[in-house]
Amino acid sequence: MCKVLEREGRQWALDSIGQLRELAGKNDKHRQLIAYLERGLRGKPASFARGVQGVIDDVRAIGERAA
Repeated sequence: MCKVLEREGRQWALDSIGQLRELAGKNDKHRQLIAYLERGLRGKPASFARGVQGVIDDVRAIGERAA
């Protein structure tokens, strides 16, 4: 069950990025996207949150490389 929730968390985060594309990669706006994704961590099972956190880490890395 843990891996299922982790995949669901990751998929939720990726779907969110797809819907909020305009926030991704524009100057410092990746921070807004990260903040949105972090709100998705609240009250979620730990395995779901791990999936979301993996995507957050990827977005942060992309933002750092772009800076």
